[in-house]
Amino acid sequence: MIPALLSRILSPLADATVVFSFDRTGWLLHRAGFDQDDLRVDLSGRVCAVTGANSGLGEAAALALAARGARVWLLCRD
Repeated sequence: MIPALLSRILSPLADATVVFSFDRTGWLLHRAGFDQDDLRVDLSGRVCAVTGANSGLGEAAALALAARGARVWLLCRD
């Protein structure tokens, strides 16, 4: 497991080179710096537009934003 401090140093480097950012190495680097408390936000009074919200990642993003109190506009074809 990668310590959080090392993750904060290496993550920007991996992102800048793109070489290790989108494989397991990048996932491990970014996971080490993830803080669950960052997801605890109140989005009441905010409006969010989500593209592709009828399925997949767009749907998951729309549901997560709505669960945090945002008013969500779904932008999709069907």
